[in-house]
Amino acid sequence: MSKLARESGSIIFENDPIDGIHHEVVIDGNLVYEGYDIDELIVRLFRVPEPNGDRQGPGF
Repeated sequence: MSKLARESGSIIFENDPIDGIHHEVVIDGNLVYEGYDIDELIVRLFRVPEPNGDRQGPGF
């Protein structure tokens, strides 16, 4: 996790010359996502629990 991510508590976008954009998501100082797949990042940020407690969306 980058120093900026730890200090800011926000979403960090870092350019990677080989793989494209590297994403770090930090919430309250905890790294909750790190990777290159923007679709997976969006699913993790915006998934919504269903009333019975199951999760919905791709990969669940």
